[in-house]
Parts: sequence; C-alpha cells; structure tokens
Amino acid sequence: MTHMTFRDLRRVGPGDVPASAISPRALAELARAGSSMLRQPSMRVAFEVHHVRDRPGYLCDVLRGKHAVGAVSADPPRFVEAIASAAYGVGVIIGTRTLEPESELLVSHKEHTPATAFPLDGRSAGYLFHGTAVPNVSFVQESGPVFEGLISIEVEPVSIQYRHCRAIRAVIEEISEVAAEVAGAPILSLQSPAQLPVHRSVGDDVIVHQTDWPRSSALAVRFSIGLDQPSASLRLRVADAFAEFCAQRGFGLWLADLRPGYRTGNWFAICRHDRNLVRTVFDGAMDPKGASRVYSCLPVTLVGPARVGATHAILQLLSEYPQVGVVACTETIIEDIAFIHLQLTVNGVPSSRLAGLNASLDEVRSTGDDPSALLPRVLPLLVNAGGPSPAGPRSAPGIVDYQMIMGSAFPLESALGENRRALWVSWEVEGRETQLRFPFLALYSAFEDLGFVGVRDDGDSHPNMSPNVEYLICRYMGNSVLRGKGKLSFPPELAYSSSEHTDRQAKLTSLSARVEAAWRDRLDKSYRARELTVSWREYWLGHWSLPLD
Repeated sequence: MTHMTFRDLRRVGPGDVPASAISPRALAELARAGSSMLRQPSMRVAFEVHHVRDRPGYLCDVLRGKHAVGAVSADPPRFVEAIASAAYGVGVIIGTRTLEPESELLVSHKEHTPATAFPLDGRSAGYLFHGTAVPNVSFVQESGPVFEGLISIEVEPVSIQYRHCRAIRAVIEEISEVAAEVAGAPILSLQSPAQLPVHRSVGDDVIVHQTDWPRSSALAVRFSIGLDQPSASLRLRVADAFAEFCAQRGFGLWLADLRPGYRTGNWFAICRHDRNLVRTVFDGAMDPKGASRVYSCLPVTLVGPARVGATHAILQLLSEYPQVGVVACTETIIEDIAFIHLQLTVNGVPSSRLAGLNASLDEVRSTGDDPSALLPRVLPLLVNAGGPSPAGPRSAPGIVDYQMIMGSAFPLESALGENRRALWVSWEVEGRETQLRFPFLALYSAFEDLGFVGVRDDGDSHPNMSPNVEYLICRYMGNSVLRGKGKLSFPPELAYSSSEHTDRQAKLTSLSARVEAAWRDRLDKSYRARELTVSWREYWLGHWSLPLD
C-alpha cells in the first residue's frame, strides 16, 4: 500500500487508514507539530506591519524606537524574525513575536484578531498595524529543498509603466499556479523588483559576463518553491512549465545553480530575454486616459497560516479586474505564517486625487478584514473613481482564515531606485537576547563611522547618498542563533570615489572589506558574531548563506 503523508492524514479520520499505510515521514511531521505546540506559550503569534513612504534609515529608526505613532514615539519592537522590502518609494516592514500566556487571555478565541491600524506621523507618512495570527504547525518546509528561479520583465533601466505591472502580475499568477497545480508545494518567497544576474547578451546566442557593479534592482520577479519530496522528474516538470511560459512571452528565465559548493546567487540562464516580444504581448496602456506611466499604488498585506495554494487563491480573487497590475511584491513565511504583500496599481486616479481615494478606502476598510470580502470592494476603486462594488464576497477556500491589511495609497518615487548599486550583507549572531536590532544597528553605525550616511546642511539624511534597505530577511535558527541576509543600495559614486585603487573590482572589494571590518568592530563590543559578510556579489557571501526563505 502507498504510504500516506501528514498532509493526507489531515484529510481523513483516524480509523480510515491502517497503521501500515502511515509513512515514517508523516509520523515525524506529526511529532514535530506536537513538539512545536508544547514549546510555545501561546499558539497565536503577534505581528507588526509597517506600510510607509520609504526613506533611508527608516528601519533603523524603527529598531531604535524613533518612529512616531500618533502623537508619541513608539517603543523599539523586539523583532526576532522579520522581513523588510522597499520599491519605488514605498516600503513594508513585517516582524513577529510570540504572545505571552497572560496576553493570550486578553484576546478573543478566534483564529486571529483583526489588525489595528495606527497612523504614523512626520516623514514616515503611513500606517503601523498590530495583529495576531495562528500558524500552521504542520508546515515543515523551513529546511527542505527548494526550487529557486528568477524571471525578468525588463532588463533596461526604465520607469515603471502599466504594461510592466501587468506583466509582473502575469508572472506571479504563473508562479502561484505552477506551485499549486504542478509541484503541489508552497511558495516560500516572492520578491519584485529583484537584482538580475550579472550578464549581458551579445547577438542571438552569446552571453558575456559583466565585471562591473550591477544595478541593485530591476523589473524582475525572484521566487522559491518548497518541494515536499523532490525528484528529478518533478524539477523537470516545474522547469519546463516556467520555460514554456517565458518563451511564449519573451521573459528571461534563470534557475538557481544546485551543484555542490555553489552558493545562493549563482544562476543558470534558461530563456533569453526578448524585449520586443515582451512589449508586443503586454503593450497598451490600461489607464483609460491613455497614460502609460504608473504614478501611485495601494499596498496590501495578506496574513494567514502557511499552506499550499494560498497565493494562487489570492490571484484568483484579482482575476475579475485584469486592469489592476502589481507594482511590486514581497512574500515570505515567518513562524509558519504566510505574509503576502502586493503593491497594486491605482489606475485613472492622478496623485493629486489620492486623498479622495484614501477617504473611500477608509470607509471600505471598516467593513472587515476578510480578503474575499474586502478585495472585491477595493479593486473597483483602483480602476475608476466610482464607489465600492455592490458584488458580494467570492468564495476563496485557500484563504478562508486569512486577513487583509490595507493602509493608504502612496505616490511612487523613482529617485531611490535609479542607477543605485547593491551591497549584500549576511550575519549569524548568538546571544541570550537574540533580536534583529543588535546586528542591524551595528551595521548602520558602521556606515555612520565610515561617513556613508549623507547629511545635508539642515542635519537631515540625504536620500540619494545614504544606504537604503531594499530587501532584508532575518530568521531565528534556535539555540539563541539569529541569521540574516540583506541587500542595501548605494549610489555607485560611493565606491568608485572612496578608494585608492584604480581598478573597479578592487575598489568594490575594498569597500566591502571596510564595511565588514567596521561592522564587526561595532558588533563585537556587545554581541557574539559567528559570521559576518559584506560583498558586492550575492554569491560571495558567507559559506552558510543558503536561502533563508
């Protein structure tokens, strides 16, 4: 008889399956779930979500407790596991913590408590949300094998347009469908924009590797899918599905190099990017007034138990409004909870009229937090100036226990993303009070020591010169060990003008070494650093730096 997995056991009663059909893996997963429940003082996990106008130093201010909530400053959050991402002047920060037993008594016994919104004052201009969610303790993909890929939408530095957002949405839809229908596996991470592999195309078939410093981000989607029981056959089916999809639309496709000894950031080119074909397939403005450039977006974050098909269910809810594109996305799983963040385009509403749109969104937000009820009422507001859709909620079984967090619509800014370059950082630290703020604040202090935080005459930071967090992930590995990885962007002049070397690669290597030394000096004074690495290439990070998603 075929052995059953824990996923199968959850669909049947205990008397329906003979003991001989239960696989050792299912028993191990069941033991893991029980052990997790015994270790945790509460099955609810408290989370904090920031929707803000991105600016260099915002994450630093949050971890120092210098961001203002209402009329008072907030306390420094005790983030252990967290993710931060920024694109086109809009940022999101997500952090979690386990509720204490006494806190559990103060909340209802629902599967989650709706997130409470707090307006942020001053330069932040956004919302801070506090809520709770119940994890899926049977989710066992943290250290399993992954299928990692990257799909390019546009390889040249261009301002983002509606056709790009339409293409990004199509890519996300394909990734979610392949993960759910072909692989039968969960999406572990999604990220757009993303840094493209270091290469350039010459002619039709020749690829020449560049030695210069690549742009920190481009119009591309990077993703990883957790494979339950991987095989060569399954990997080929998944790869073939993506290759066919990209070839038909002109997207470039890269897959992660899985050979032993090769680190994250090494890629195999599968499909060559065809710019003309992409434009042919996705040409045409979606704005009824004929505009092509995107000027504003609405950030939404969906939170719920990690499971197969959740992202696919969300994209199905968006299917009735193909005019709404996706400017950027960030998805990850923290403490067995999926956080799916999308920046949706605002079509036909100029930036000068965002105040009216936000007033309408405030009215809709009060109707609840269920995505299958909220999204059908929000999407019509993003494509025209009319009121909420009278249509009732659609059935979405894959996210029936999810909640949707929605703040205000933001105007997009391109200044922080134009022609900037990336430094990759990774760390592994150990301490009794393991928190993200210790290694990250030490890193930011190292930048200040080196004079890399631009300051104007009025004492404020200079956004075009200061380092900016474009992506950061931090995870707790147990035994008081914290691992993290991040991508910070800089103007290229910072490296090329701050070294005695004449060779560009030597300048970049010197820059990385200086930052790493200053960071270690700062952190070693208060924390035990088991590994710190700074590099201008992702695949040159520390030896342990495997995918954290």
